[in-house]
Amino acid sequence: MESFFKTLKIERVHRTRYETRAQAKLDIVNWIEDFYNRQRIHSSIGFKTPVCAESLLVSARQGQLIESILIFRISDLRFAIVHFQNFDEGTS
Repeated sequence: MESFFKTLKIERVHRTRYETRAQAKLDIVNWIEDFYNRQRIHSSIGFKTPVCAESLLVSARQGQLIESILIFRISDLRFAIVHFQNFDEGTS
């Protein structure tokens, strides 16, 4: 957290002269949303932007969910095949 505030001060606040607190607040929020989260790479998340890292995480989670559904469906299919074979042989 301290490095965030250091970055904010060095890259934005000390380079800009604000007339009012409201102007400063708006500028800082815009800097965080437009630059810090969308363009600036972060070493703590593999030299990716936060938006990119979040997108990759969501994609990975969706992939795991799809894989879980497929495994579940395959096991259902195997059960149905075995059950059908047993039924066909008259052993159900």
